[in-house]
Amino acid sequence: MKRDWDLLREQLLAIEQDKDFKTAILGGIPDEPKWAHGQTEASYLAAMSKYRAIEERVFGHLEMLVDNGYIDGVMLRRGAGSNSLSYGLASPRLTMAGTICSIPCDPSPSGTRSSQRPRPRASN
Repeated sequence: MKRDWDLLREQLLAIEQDKDFKTAILGGIPDEPKWAHGQTEASYLAAMSKYRAIEERVFGHLEMLVDNGYIDGVMLRRGAGSNSLSYGLASPRLTMAGTICSIPCDPSPSGTRSSQRPRPRASN
């Protein structure tokens, strides 16, 4: 999964601002598709695949924040074969490491912040 720095920042800000977790963090995940009467199997599987990709994107980024110590009070679990994701909440909050400054605001292609690029050396 490719990191989406905007999504990571949105998740951190939502937790920092004590926004409703289900709305602010999980609101980007649509309802799980149901097999409708008359729907083809291919159509249902395509809808389910799209749903799983969105779910994986949102939970995957949240998992990065938890695993790297940026947030606390969120427990994430993956089911067998990584086909199911579940979570538990206990007063989600930022840790000291979870400040907005910890996530690059404008990552350069090399992965460093533009303010951290080496300065040219003065010639003698």
